[in-house]
Amino acid sequence: MQWVTLISDLGLTDPSVGQLKGAMVARWADLQFIDLTHDIKPHDIVTAGWVLKNSYQDAPAGSIHVVSVLNNYHNAHSYLAFEYDGHYFVGPNNGVFSLAFEKLPRYIYEYKTETSPIFSVKKILSHMVSHLAAQKPIQELGNPVRNLILRIQLQPVINKYMIRGSVIYIDRYENVVVNITREQFEKNRAGRDFSVYIKRNDAIREISTHYQDVPVGETLCLFNSNNYLEIAIHAGTAASMLGLSVDETVQIDFFAEKV
Repeated sequence: MQWVTLISDLGLTDPSVGQLKGAMVARWADLQFIDLTHDIKPHDIVTAGWVLKNSYQDAPAGSIHVVSVLNNYHNAHSYLAFEYDGHYFVGPNNGVFSLAFEKLPRYIYEYKTETSPIFSVKKILSHMVSHLAAQKPIQELGNPVRNLILRIQLQPVINKYMIRGSVIYIDRYENVVVNITREQFEKNRAGRDFSVYIKRNDAIREISTHYQDVPVGETLCLFNSNNYLEIAIHAGTAASMLGLSVDETVQIDFFAEKV
């Protein structure tokens, strides 16, 4: 059995996801699918990269991870396949993988199709998945990619007195994830007091461990299971209640050590 994870912006209203799975099974019947999400906003490779980065390791080693987001990029007939960390990755050459991984592997292979409309996304991806599921050499899918599309990962601004980060993800519960890691926070904090400023809302001056550490309706900060700063409201919806969206700024100020 071959495990295949799926991340897409196809949604679940149309039959597109079912058609994609059907095309894959038609080529290689012994597939087991893990639907990570099909609710990525159309063309949102930033969120797709975030989901891939923080979920692929939960799948069995040797899994094939398929990303189907922003397939109609200007380089629409270029698809990539590579092996990384004991897993295989397949998806369009649009920069999504550079947003998922800080350092991409040396060998990335490009599967290029003709410009004919008969080469639909489901045919391309099902061909690539069946090739890998059959344990055929990955390099037989195509030549090493020459025009690899890269996107710059948004990094927090850090100095001795503050960290200024950005919202990079909002989950179903409207918990807000910021691109500040626990390691960055602790290294800069160095035991000092701090305040987390979220737009014009009251500052938060402590890091919680659980959502229930504060009364219902109150705002909190914690480091989630992926060790990124998360802003939440106990039993509430932080994004809408605090007026936060992707790319909004969140700042942490550090104060002088206590005498």
